[in-house]
Parts: sequence; structure tokens; C-alpha cells
Amino acid sequence: MPITSNGGGVLITGNAINWYAVLAAKHGGEFYLKHGMVVNRAYTPANLRRFAEQYTGKHYNRSRKGLEAAVKDLQKLLDTREPDEFERK
Repeated sequence: MPITSNGGGVLITGNAINWYAVLAAKHGGEFYLKHGMVVNRAYTPANLRRFAEQYTGKHYNRSRKGLEAAVKDLQKLLDTREPDEFERK
């Protein structure tokens, strides 16, 4: 089992680590779109679009619409796949 909880802690292993990375990137993109601020230096719009490309295989334009599309596609991945089914393309 890739995600286990025991005594208040959560252990994420295997491909579920990629699931967590996708979840964090999606939230970072949503935060940027809502507030116009990056969560940290790694979560710039360009890095978020590049990260989404690794999982979706699509290219996202360098614009707000491109980031919105990337966040939407990451959400689709999270909705349609189990945590242990996440792999980069």
C-alpha cells in the first residue's frame, strides 16, 4: 500500500510520491492564480507548467491561460488515477 497512516503520521512510498508531487504542484498553481504570489522559488509559473508537461505530455503556453490549463489537467490526473499509478512521461 503506497500511502499508510499510523499514529498521526503519513508514509508515502513508491509511485505515490509522484502523486503527492502532482498534488503539491496543483495547489501551488492554484495559489499563484488566485493571489499572484509564488509559494516558494521552485513554484514559479514556468516551473509549474514544465512540471505539468512531464505528467500530461502536453505543452502549455507561457501565459495565465497556459497555467490554468496545466492546473486543470493536473486535477484531471488526480481525479482519474490512483496514487500508485503516477509516473512521469
